[in-house]
Amino acid sequence: MNSRIRPVALVMNLLLITVLSCTTPVQLTEGNSSETVIGRVVKSDGSPACSTIVVLYPADHDPEASLSDVKIPADTTDSDGNYRIAAPDSAEDYSIVATDPQSGDRALLTGITVSGETTSAPDAVLSIPGAIRVAVPESSVGGYAYIPGTGISADVSSSGMITLDKVPAGTIPAVKYVSGTSSETLSTGIEVISGDTAVIPYPQWRYSMKAYLNTTVSGADITGDITDFPILIRLTENMFDFSQAQTHGEDLRFSDANGNHLVHEIELWDAVKNIAVIWVRVPVVFGNDDSQYIVMHWGTSGSKVSSFSNSAAVFDTLAGFQGVWHLSGSGNDTAFDATANRFHGTPFNMNLSSAVEGATGYSRYFNGKSSYITIPGSASGNLDIAQNSDYSMSLWAYADTIDTLWHALAGKGHEQYYLKLKCYANGKGTWEFVEYQDKQGWAFTEDSIPPSPGAKEWVYLTGVRSGTEQYLYINGVMVNDSTPLMAGDYPRISTDDFTIGKHARQVTIPGNEGWCYFRGKIDEVRVMSTAVKADWIRLCYMNQKAEDKLVEFR
Repeated sequence: MNSRIRPVALVMNLLLITVLSCTTPVQLTEGNSSETVIGRVVKSDGSPACSTIVVLYPADHDPEASLSDVKIPADTTDSDGNYRIAAPDSAEDYSIVATDPQSGDRALLTGITVSGETTSAPDAVLSIPGAIRVAVPESSVGGYAYIPGTGISADVSSSGMITLDKVPAGTIPAVKYVSGTSSETLSTGIEVISGDTAVIPYPQWRYSMKAYLNTTVSGADITGDITDFPILIRLTENMFDFSQAQTHGEDLRFSDANGNHLVHEIELWDAVKNIAVIWVRVPVVFGNDDSQYIVMHWGTSGSKVSSFSNSAAVFDTLAGFQGVWHLSGSGNDTAFDATANRFHGTPFNMNLSSAVEGATGYSRYFNGKSSYITIPGSASGNLDIAQNSDYSMSLWAYADTIDTLWHALAGKGHEQYYLKLKCYANGKGTWEFVEYQDKQGWAFTEDSIPPSPGAKEWVYLTGVRSGTEQYLYINGVMVNDSTPLMAGDYPRISTDDFTIGKHARQVTIPGNEGWCYFRGKIDEVRVMSTAVKADWIRLCYMNQKAEDKLVEFR
């Protein structure tokens, strides 16, 4: 059922036949007491609003629950905008709703207390009405909402939202929700702007904060729109009061500017250290824009709420995410895959001290001798990417030292695809993205570490394969798109599991490189079945680096 206005049938019928020229007052419904409410309705320019319908409602009036034979007193204004209405019961408080039947402009007066024989109400100033879009409690089913003291109500839609239309502009004291025999107040003190919609996606949450997404040159500096993007949100005690939220952030919610729910994943929530790392999937991040924002909500009055953290919804396989390892948690904990593929990693030769501060949250430290993570069961399935396909892989790497050896960062075998830290080339350590071509050799795209030698600093690497094209990005910038081939007359091997921190097998061809253990920290490893574009890669880097250039709380 749509939002509706219900004074009473008599009022609506008389509204249809009201003469739209200015006339003397017409009493629509009489009250039962001798007390009278008088007042004046004016237009926004201060001129009298004649022939305006004025209805006097009890302050707690529920238009859905009221009986059809209940008399609601009303009047039309005269040529000077004046009205006079007899109050049914002097013991009640009232509100007044004024409606211009020609323009649809409306006004609302609340808190009218009848005292004495005549009570004068303030001028009611007509303006273009707005709307309220409000969500019902998460555990509720069906029902309706209404604005007490008016004839405005609406049913719950299939999305769990209620839209109340033709709401007078100004401060609406409350919106109430009714389901079955229960009734509760959803929100109070709602500011409605003429012609606009006030959105209340989480009415029972006490706190909210806007996170603006700055993609202009002063921010992330991207020009194109990016779809289905997981935004990193970092919380610290300098900008968030953890005592206002529940112990593990169970009450955390996100919405867009229109009140639509946004899925999120809590990677880290530490209410002792006052830090949190959250990923929020935004349907579209607009390029060259600094007005877009999302809203974070927390602090519900409910004693028990369920966490909405949902990593698989944020890193959706349908959007191309096939493996996402945040590498947070204790050092010897399972390295969980955030996607629905559940390619969870098993750490070897790691301990509690292997969990260290990372680029985005916590990361894993690899000792360069024996520690690594393997992904059991990943030899086949969505990580088994065919030669010359479209795919991307990315990670953050922090090398302890730069030496003359080879160090595998992550990948699915020396004869399939991987990211690597090579030995010195031209006096510098070199990052490399490689795809092996069956019985042809290793197609490699590489570039030296900026700046030389590049030890003990976080570097964001992205390798992209688009058919026969191959690209390497370092810190969000494309540094090489050439694909020289190191010859190798060997078959392509796709039976290795995906590994992080070394290769799945000892490398003996074309030279003896060994296991290629990495020494340092690795964070946020991702494999996608799409060839991501330059703006996507830059947005990841600008959002995830220590000095976040995308998200601004203001």
